[in-house]
Amino acid sequence: MQQPAPPDRRGVGKGAVVAIAIGAFLFGAVGGCAVGCSYGSYESSTSSPSSPLALPKPKFPASPADTAKCHEAPQRIVDMIDAAFTDPGEHLEHAQAVDGPQSMVYVGGNIFDSTGQKVSSQDTWVMSNGQLYALTSDARRRTLLPDGRDLEAHYWTWTDYNDAVGKCVGALERAANQGH
Repeated sequence: MQQPAPPDRRGVGKGAVVAIAIGAFLFGAVGGCAVGCSYGSYESSTSSPSSPLALPKPKFPASPADTAKCHEAPQRIVDMIDAAFTDPGEHLEHAQAVDGPQSMVYVGGNIFDSTGQKVSSQDTWVMSNGQLYALTSDARRRTLLPDGRDLEAHYWTWTDYNDAVGKCVGALERAANQGH
């Protein structure tokens, strides 16, 4: 009886083929368009060329920094924020606002305690569809307002509007403190 021929060790094993197939699929599905391609109204939002798994960021007609117009925050919204602080002595000063998409209003300011000491700088809230939400860490921690960072209407842009209204608050505070 003839012995079976030894297995051919020059080829690629079954496990290697499966690993290569999975790698190719993942690269095509996840990383294939992370750099340099676009779909419809989306563009790559990679922070660096070495970041192959970035999520696409929607394109917008203009960035908030380009269109932001600082204005005095509506007193009605400031009153709602002041009423929501967990420490009744805390209140908002240097309140400024920037209008956002879909009639959203981003309100920023510095939080002061009852002794007049600033306890937090440039915090931000957003009014959306009649509901007020806290965005920044101290806005969320120091008020009873719900977290608004994941609102679908501004998911990709809230940080840009936060930065814009923060600049407004900083400019107002510097102007107020020039004589001191």
